[in-house]
Amino acid sequence: MTGYQPSPPPTLRVQLAALRTAFPGWMFTVTPGHGPACFTAHRIHGTASITATAASARELRRVLLLAAHA
Repeated sequence: MTGYQPSPPPTLRVQLAALRTAFPGWMFTVTPGHGPACFTAHRIHGTASITATAASARELRRVLLLAAHA
């Protein structure tokens, strides 16, 4: 009998696709490095520009949701 094996975490591509689906007006990039990846969201709204950066897709999603309700 084998034990429970949790599924692997989603790939960076899957995480970016989820962010793009959740926030269609934003452009997303991920910068992989030697440590954790850096997720960046960028939006141009009229003459203003908004940029948010976080260490994970989950954290970036949280920041964008908070900004949307502010």
